[in-house]
Amino acid sequence: MRLSIVISLQITGLLGCQIVSEGPNDEFSCAVTADCPASQVCCADLHCASNCGTGGTGSCASADQVCQTSADCCLGFACSGGHCSFAPANTAGGSSGGPGSSGNSSSAASSGSTSAAGSGSGTTSNGSGPSSSGGTTSPSSGSGSAGSSGGVTGSAGTGGGSTSATTTGGSTAGSASGGSTTGSSGPPIAVVTLAGNGVAGYVDGSGGRTGPAEFDVPKAVAADAYGNVYVADSANHCIRQISAGGNVTTLAGSGQPGYADGSPGPNGTARFDTPFGVGVDAHGDVFVADTFNQRIRRIDPSGNVTTVAGNGQAASVDGTGGPSGTASFDYPFDVAADGAGNLYVTDALSNRIRKIDSSGNVTTLAGNGTAGYADGTGGPTGTAEFSYPYGIAVDALGNVFVGDTNNDRIREIDPLGNVTTLAGNGTKGSVDGSGGPGGTAEFHDPLGVAVDAAENVYVADGDGERLRLIDASGDVTTLAGNGTPGFVDGVGGPSDTAELDFPDGIAVDQSGNVYVGDSNSSSVRVLGPRAAGWQGVCNPDDCSGGCCENGACVACSCVPPAGACQGSQLCCGGLLCQGGGGPGSLCCVPTHSSCDSSSDCCGSACQGGQCLEGRGEVCNTSGDCVAGTSCTGGFCQ
Repeated sequence: MRLSIVISLQITGLLGCQIVSEGPNDEFSCAVTADCPASQVCCADLHCASNCGTGGTGSCASADQVCQTSADCCLGFACSGGHCSFAPANTAGGSSGGPGSSGNSSSAASSGSTSAAGSGSGTTSNGSGPSSSGGTTSPSSGSGSAGSSGGVTGSAGTGGGSTSATTTGGSTAGSASGGSTTGSSGPPIAVVTLAGNGVAGYVDGSGGRTGPAEFDVPKAVAADAYGNVYVADSANHCIRQISAGGNVTTLAGSGQPGYADGSPGPNGTARFDTPFGVGVDAHGDVFVADTFNQRIRRIDPSGNVTTVAGNGQAASVDGTGGPSGTASFDYPFDVAADGAGNLYVTDALSNRIRKIDSSGNVTTLAGNGTAGYADGTGGPTGTAEFSYPYGIAVDALGNVFVGDTNNDRIREIDPLGNVTTLAGNGTKGSVDGSGGPGGTAEFHDPLGVAVDAAENVYVADGDGERLRLIDASGDVTTLAGNGTPGFVDGVGGPSDTAELDFPDGIAVDQSGNVYVGDSNSSSVRVLGPRAAGWQGVCNPDDCSGGCCENGACVACSCVPPAGACQGSQLCCGGLLCQGGGGPGSLCCVPTHSSCDSSSDCCGSACQGGQCLEGRGEVCNTSGDCVAGTSCTGGFCQ
């Protein structure tokens, strides 16, 4: 039985709030009313002006702003050390259902709030009170408990029953003895493009939706502890790397199909042929399921490529590893590494799950080679069967998770090799619900899988055009994708605006970011903290880790103010490269253009939201000069 820990992604969203402007630079803050009772009714904006809980101004405190408690902070932020800071998606909790009067229980998400059950349990106190906005009450009696990690629990009515609340991806539900209640949804999940402009091609460069970087049928993705994302760029026959700053480079492979171990980079000697899978271990080694070469490859931290196992024959033979060993694979689709140096491989056409131990020996972990569906014992002669196993992931306990595509199920293999069905009843569909072989949840050709430290399993539901989440209790929900194939950034969830186009690979990092290889849109998408604030109106300083382009926070496709440049054509729209592109040159805001601070300006001063020239600086008219000076003889005096 896996621990019941539920992830909650808290991402920017308006949730019906009104945006109001204030200040000379038209800064933005958010509110539902002019005098809000709690920060839960405030927008999760990255440029909120003051706090709601103590200031009563109708907005909430954002990053680094002063707070007394987390209730003063914007959604997605927590009060730490007297200042609001971003709360990671896999630890931040929220509020459970509110208290009911004696003999009654209620639960509801207040407008704009998210709740999550934590890893611990806390006993709620008895009490009474109204349900929050959007909730309903039902008869119940008793005291209850709810997870307390990072969240605030609601109190329960007195008597002999119990109440509880939990959430997945921002939706809150509560249950009570004698009846049930369901609250309103929490804040939406933002889906943004990390890299890839939607054009199928092979171009290294800056990421984001408008950047020059291009992919061609990206499949599996993997993330390391340093913010790097690795992509199996299958039709380009190479492995790409997206840095923590969003820049895309070629880690290994030339763009042409072939088989060769060797040196890294696009001009190196290493060659791949239609790689489908990629994984990374804690040491920085990247492993590749080199599908059409029938091999598993390794890229070491220096970028050099070697063959771990597979002799190039399309067959399923256990044995020794290395390029000339006896082991063979039959179209390996994905690879995952555990903490003990073992690798796990989905051997798709042999309908088996293979294991490569730390010595390079290859064995069959599960699957008897028959294309079918059966839970049971593992090993090459066991009773368990798979049909076109695709994605694979392994947790810290040694449990292996498999996207069993043609069976429309997610399977789990325990450390002893026993195979069970985690979720999916075998009917092709996109129905959220309970897990297990007899549950209500359905998948539509599930492909990639990933697992986080809290035992939440993520699924790229390929033909369902959705990202699904199986929580630690086995319940299945939709994280993102409305079922329509497309390349649309926006709000996730089953009925919202974000669209995916055949999501193939999926990975989750230790900060709660979920990465997706969106094959048919030739892009890599991201949900989680890395996507926070990358939507909506922005000012140049609002976009932590990104750039404000055309009023929206996106991955930088150009150099922002104060960024190093080699020419003005590389600077974001309207900026100049001061210094002529030589050493020390920086992009800056020209005279009369909008600014947030004088550091943005090309040697001038930011006054009234515009860059203006100071005394002694070159000018054309007095309008170029700061207040108190005039343009005389071509200089501000």
